[in-house]
Amino acid sequence: MIDLSLPLQAAIVKALKEDPDLIGLIAGRVYDRVPPSP
Repeated sequence: MIDLSLPLQAAIVKALKEDPDLIGLIAGRVYDRVPPSP
């Protein structure tokens, strides 16, 4: 899990509750940066 500061975590949680579509967007960005495991 990515270690984020608590204020940032709170802001992300709030944003996700207001706009669930962000979950897909963020997940897509994370997967783009992380190489697939074998």
